[in-house]
Amino acid sequence: MKLSFILMGLMLIPWGNSLVHWKKLEPGANGGCKGTKGDLKVGQTEDDPLVCGVLHCSDNAGNAFIHYCQIPITVALCPGKGVTSEIMFPDCCWICTTFKNC
Repeated sequence: MKLSFILMGLMLIPWGNSLVHWKKLEPGANGGCKGTKGDLKVGQTEDDPLVCGVLHCSDNAGNAFIHYCQIPITVALCPGKGVTSEIMFPDCCWICTTFKNC
């Protein structure tokens, strides 16, 4: 059963624009991870202020994963490939944005 879910997830990868990568955080005072806004228990998430994504605490040693969107989801039919960090994840994966020359 568990293998079936893993295989199904692997088959969906080509259609998704969400990315995941590992990040080492400091351990929390009472276990879990030390997030940017306070301690996270194992399994908790918090918005990542730098990207369209969230930090997910995976264990008591401070190991975490960042789940984020690098480009908007394909079915949104956006003319560009920018995402905003002003809207919470995963809603920011569906919103079309335009770039501004500064």
